[in-house]
Amino acid sequence: MARPLPQTLFLDAYLTELAERLIRKNFLPDPLLGVLRRQRRALRNPPLGVEAFLESLRRAGLVTFAEALEAYKGYL
Repeated sequence: MARPLPQTLFLDAYLTELAERLIRKNFLPDPLLGVLRRQRRALRNPPLGVEAFLESLRRAGLVTFAEALEAYKGYL
């Protein structure tokens, strides 16, 4: 019996597709980056720097999405 794929794989693919679609329209994905920036800044115990935030996304299974965000680290 085949095991179903973890939900994080579907979430990773969805978020990556969203980011790539916004980027293809020739603008920074401002709304998405704004949400992620607010989320990162809300994490205060302990505070997360950008690299730690991206690593936490990777550990959560959002590897491809975190890779897509690498180019926008200065906005996170």
